Amino acid sequence: MQVLESLPPSDCLAPILSLLVSFIFTSLALNVSQGHRIYFLLPILVPAIISFLAINSLDLIFTGLGQLWGHSLIVYIVHNTSVLFLEQWVLHPDNEEAGRKWDHRAAYKIWGNPQLINTSREAPGAHKADPNISRITFVRNRAIQIICLCLVEKYVASRIFPGAFTPLSLWDFSPHRKVYLRRLPYFEVSTRETLLRSALAFRWIWLNFLGLHIAQTAVAILFSVILRWDEASEWPVLFGNPLDVWSLRRLWGKFWHRIVYRPYISWGLLLSRRLPGIGPGSSEEKAFVACFVFLLSGVSHALVTWRGFGCGYSGDILWFFMNSIATMLETAVIKMYQKSVTKSNQRGWLFLIHNYGLDKLGGFVWVFGFMFWSVPKWEYGKVWCVAHQI
Repeated sequence: MQVLESLPPSDCLAPILSLLVSFIFTSLALNVSQGHRIYFLLPILVPAIISFLAINSLDLIFTGLGQLWGHSLIVYIVHNTSVLFLEQWVLHPDNEEAGRKWDHRAAYKIWGNPQLINTSREAPGAHKADPNISRITFVRNRAIQIICLCLVEKYVASRIFPGAFTPLSLWDFSPHRKVYLRRLPYFEVSTRETLLRSALAFRWIWLNFLGLHIAQTAVAILFSVILRWDEASEWPVLFGNPLDVWSLRRLWGKFWHRIVYRPYISWGLLLSRRLPGIGPGSSEEKAFVACFVFLLSGVSHALVTWRGFGCGYSGDILWFFMNSIATMLETAVIKMYQKSVTKSNQRGWLFLIHNYGLDKLGGFVWVFGFMFWSVPKWEYGKVWCVAHQI
């Protein structure tokens, strides 16, 4: 009886079963000719949307699963519509005989692989795994990593936030506190408020890193160790080296996961090449696609926030838009700086700054400053509106 009571309620099965139905139709669509794939579009999308609308029930299993499920669903939809209809993926382009057979294993390797790892179209910058790693070594390494990360969370990170700021009050996240710099000349800004913003500038990165690493490890063990559909080498870590984050561009391009890179870029290129005045491969196209990727990221986060909390979703779009503008301005400044360093002929203060790595130090300060300024504009509104719904 206790075992039955510990099982998740039947409501939790709806999003899971709906997504499984969508998986089946996606696999079928990848196995048919391009002309027939359009007939599978609704059978793929409708169950996925039903699953998305039911994400809140998954929080009954454990808190936060609904949000993670929602983000994964959006990536799944964007990736597979791209693969099926934009890139028109063929499972066995060089083997006509194999192409006549139903190959659901090969289909899984595509629909469940948004980075297209180990394919000819792998996402640029995708992190690599040891190709010879065994399943036992993989599980051991990931277990050690997760234990260490959880210890850091328990004894270090959580003691900084929320530990150092308890008791927290709703007033700490009030709307007027989203503004910081404009208040400095006229209103008192407390040390507590400044330290809280500083902690939150890093906290969101840490929680995403920790949560996604644990979730990916669980899924990797399921598919590579238990089901043995994959090799352990097909599950590289999602994140890069945090020491690479000396610019926003490197934060998103080097450190952050590349899960959404390919599908979002594909849709961005589709739109850019239908706009007048934007040539393929031009700087205008690169700028447009970069802005589109940030915008689509904002919209996807907003959809999950809307479904999960019912409010605060406008902050998602605004924050990712601010990132796109800041990244473009940063890129322009870095190009001017690099030209100036080249012209300095290894002399002058600019060369000394570059030679001693002070430019990277300044880059870390810049990234922190941007997060310090922008993250409360993104997150405080969610805390405020959700608290008023309780």
